[in-house]
Amino acid sequence: MTFTITQGDNSPALLTTLSDGSGAPVDLSNVRDVRFIMQDMYERVVVDESLDDAVSIVDKDTGVVEFVFSQAETRTVGRYEAEFEVRYTNGAVETFPTDGKIDIKVVEH
Repeated sequence: MTFTITQGDNSPALLTTLSDGSGAPVDLSNVRDVRFIMQDMYERVVVDESLDDAVSIVDKDTGVVEFVFSQAETRTVGRYEAEFEVRYTNGAVETFPTDGKIDIKVVEH
């Protein structure tokens, strides 16, 4: 999946369905936190936001989550890799997507 946003924009939001290895949506009913983590090409973390910040669970039953970028987070044009890290109430941690990363592209304004 490639998500493209223009430099300095904070819309559109990144809306995605978290799914397991078979493609079935993940139930987010027993979640303590969801983090959105984005790295640059040097593997430096440039975004690390949680439910307390800019991440929202849109639909717990179908695994839909949303991340809203700040204008500062899209300031630098380039390619990035991102993932969602889910922390369940039982202490388990699971990262999505399960088969790679989300490709983020910030294009010049």
